[in-house]
Amino acid sequence: YISKIVERISTWFIDFTSNMILSVIRLMVNFFIMLFIVFYLFKDGRRIITEFEDVLPIKSSHKKRIVDKFSSVVSGVIYGVTAVAVIQGVCASIGFYIFGVSSPLVWGLAIAVAAMIPLLGPIVIWLPLALGLLISGYSTRNSGLIIRGFGVLLYGALIINSIDNFVIPKIIGGRGRVHPVIVLLGIIGGLKLFGFIGLVMGPLLLSLFITFLRLYCEESIGLIVG
Repeated sequence: YISKIVERISTWFIDFTSNMILSVIRLMVNFFIMLFIVFYLFKDGRRIITEFEDVLPIKSSHKKRIVDKFSSVVSGVIYGVTAVAVIQGVCASIGFYIFGVSSPLVWGLAIAVAAMIPLLGPIVIWLPLALGLLISGYSTRNSGLIIRGFGVLLYGALIINSIDNFVIPKIIGGRGRVHPVIVLLGIIGGLKLFGFIGLVMGPLLLSLFITFLRLYCEESIGLIVG
């Protein structure tokens, strides 16, 4: 009976480890693809937009609206992710300082870097930190460490982690002139369908679809009136 339990645990551990390794590899590949895309958007963005505009088989006035939407959403995503990462890093540093965590600026910088990696985020920094404080506190019967651990845990869950849920859609929506709900839906769907790249592709494709739909409705109304 014991040997069967050990065998089941071993099988589960092997499956879990292999799935974890594959997930990490997939995340890293997607992350480097996203970095590659963002790099060339910065480097050759203007040329890409011009070529994109040239191949669109529609009126010049419509081309301008679509290209403007494309540019504003992409720049909004990049700006939004960067701005939110900085905000989360600053808020984390302040919170860690309040709760007496050593080197709060270093931890805040780590939070800012992690915040720029979709599907991971700041939780990979503040959660292990909080758990480490709690484990150390309980093992040494140090109530101060326990209080700090719970403080970091609550601060991370309620403040640090919630910033991007509200701020990113607002920033991207403001710069891209898209409603924040549309941006949020685009981010959620994009991340699920495309991985890291979906952070840009989701809001972009959804906003372009809405723009094309508006143009179609305007043309249809124009034909009916005409």
